[in-house]
Formats: sequence, structure tokens, C-alpha cells
Amino acid sequence: MNCKSLIAFVLLNLIFLAQPVSASSTQERIDSDIIAGQPVIIQVSVALADNKNQWIVPVPAAIGNGQDARTNLYWGARYGLKTYMTSDAGWEKIAFLASKDSRILERLVLRKKFLRHGQSVPVYLVADAWDGRYINDTIEQFMRFNAGNDEVVVRADDKKFYAGGKAHLIVYVGHNALMDYVGVKNIMVARPAISEINPINDAIVLACKSQDYFSSRLEKVNANPLVMTTGLMAPEAYTLNAAIQEWITGASVKEVRKAAAASYNKYQKTGRKAAERLFGVQ
Repeated sequence: MNCKSLIAFVLLNLIFLAQPVSASSTQERIDSDIIAGQPVIIQVSVALADNKNQWIVPVPAAIGNGQDARTNLYWGARYGLKTYMTSDAGWEKIAFLASKDSRILERLVLRKKFLRHGQSVPVYLVADAWDGRYINDTIEQFMRFNAGNDEVVVRADDKKFYAGGKAHLIVYVGHNALMDYVGVKNIMVARPAISEINPINDAIVLACKSQDYFSSRLEKVNANPLVMTTGLMAPEAYTLNAAIQEWITGASVKEVRKAAAASYNKYQKTGRKAAERLFGVQ
């Protein structure tokens, strides 16, 4: 091969490598984005626990006020997402962002590096604390994200990246309001319009009986139901953190669910087998 032919060959290969990869799984999409210099993005929607406006077993007033993120059970309390992730779990808080949506009381951006295939990979977690009065809207937004809609532009850490419907992992934390309603409202939440650009993603729903109410709906919008539940549960942040730690390594669905179950058993003392049944470990 002469010099000119060699140069042409190299250029053609560079062009080929620059083309977007059509991923058949979220893990393949993550690998492709890492090669392209993009961070891994997690989007979390938290419906704050609300004694007054949700059909839940009442919790103490201090942690059951759905309009006060600061002390809420699922956000600012000991095992709430904001408190647990930035203390026990070692995530770094890099930004509080204002949301134009008045239903979102706080938007938090966290960062942590993980090893993936021997490489240090930056992971950004964007979490929204939704006013508990709007739990139905929270679930609807979660489903819209999973259908590839409503990208969230985040400027933090001297970077610009896209969360929301462009995230690699999309999470809902809170009460399963789909258990409370049937008919038109349930159907509206279950069937969001799918974006023309709808990247494959994984989904986690930390809510009671989410396997029955979310899995098939997520699959219809090109989302993989990664961690769901088969029974009643406390959707606290240690379970999510454990699942993320395993997921980012490229582990199998079974291993991610086992990690979630192990963490849940550690804090809730359910017993290993019961915890694994809860998270559908096969």
C-alpha cells in the first residue's frame, strides 16, 4: 500500500469511527458515549412524600410535608436522596439549579467517578424534588423522559450536557400513584408520545409493586425496566445508590437487582430471600 492509499485508508476509518453508533442496549450506548468523550447521565424524579395529598400510610408530619423538600422522607431526611447521596454514598454536590417549573422545588446536580472496564468514568446525577401535590405529574414526566421527550439542559462543572429524556438511566422515586387510579388518568400516564429521537435507556422505579404497573409500559417506549419491585417497599436512596454502583460497571440486570436487594436487606432487615423476591432476582 503506497503512502496516498494509506492516508486514504486512515481517513476513511476515522470517518467511520466518527459516525454515531446504533446501540442495541443501554450499556452499548454508554460505551459509545464514553468513547465520544460524553459523561454518563442519570435523571431522577422524586415525588416528595405527602400525607395530605397522597394515598399513603401517614408518616410523621416533619417528613411527610410534600411542600418541604428540606426535611422530606424521600429528599432531605436521613435516607432521602439529597442527604444520603451527598453523605454516606460520597456523591459530590456541584450545583443547585433553578427550575422554571414551579412544581419542582429543588433541582440537584451530583457528580461521582466510577471505574468501568478499568477506566475512570464521570457520572452526573440530576435529581428533581417534586412538590408532593403533583405526584401524577411527576410520574407522567418520568414516562415522558423514558419516551425520549423533554431533554434537560444542564450547565454545571464547566460542562453542558443533556439529562431528562436523553439520560442513560431514568429513575422514579416515591409512592406508586398508579395503584390509586384506574381508567383515563392511568392510561394517559401510561402512554406518552414517543420522541422521534428516542435513545434507548434503562429505568428504575423505586415504588411499591412497580413491576406490575410500570414494566410493560416502559418497554413500549424503548426503555429497559432495570430495577422494579414486586411488593411494598420503602423507596429510600441506599437502594438506588447500590443499583447505580453495579450498573455503571456494566453488570448484568440480575447482578444490578441483586445489589439493590442486598442494600435493601441491609437497611430494612427483610432477609436476603425476601429482598431478592422484592426486586425480581431470577
